[in-house]
Amino acid sequence: MGNEIEKIRKLGKKKNLKKLLKYLSSDLEEEVVEAVFEAIGSIKSPDAVAELCRFMTNQDARIRRMAAKALAVAASPADVEKLRHFADVESEADIKSILSEAAVNLSANLPMDDIA
Repeated sequence: MGNEIEKIRKLGKKKNLKKLLKYLSSDLEEEVVEAVFEAIGSIKSPDAVAELCRFMTNQDARIRRMAAKALAVAASPADVEKLRHFADVESEADIKSILSEAAVNLSANLPMDDIA
């Protein structure tokens, strides 16, 4: 499995979102799924953020938790509203906290004239 996780990390470094998403379409060990989410988060692109947002509506809290952690890394100040939205609708306290904290941290980096 370590070999598989290494491959996933390389795909993240290459910013290969398509291949990473293919991993999530099959049943995998939780460690592999977690590595895929981390790799997607490391891409830090609008496409990666959009894909992670799709997972925020998953029924499985473990998947939402992994997606939220990756989203906290991938999100830019432009994504603050998305983070707040998912924090508002999230039922799990720890996931809500991950998203809220990321939104607060990103808001702190916004230029003052962007704050209404």
